[in-house]
Amino acid sequence: MNSLRQIRAVTWMNLSSIAQRFGTSSVIIVGIAGVVAVLISVLAMATGFQRTIVATGRDDRAIVLRGGSDSELASTLSR
Repeated sequence: MNSLRQIRAVTWMNLSSIAQRFGTSSVIIVGIAGVVAVLISVLAMATGFQRTIVATGRDDRAIVLRGGSDSELASTLSR
């Protein structure tokens, strides 16, 4: 009989604190959802960029860069 009283007391304590735990739990859920959304968007952008680069390249073309240039926009070649 004593254990039944303890079970009832613990159950009542847990049920009465649902409102307090709801706020904390919702903050955690929103935070995790935000992190997942950012991760998915970054992975989607990376995949789109990769597909764009693969689809636009051709085997019979080359880019000639001036010496010391790291990118296509930083290089100029005069005629």
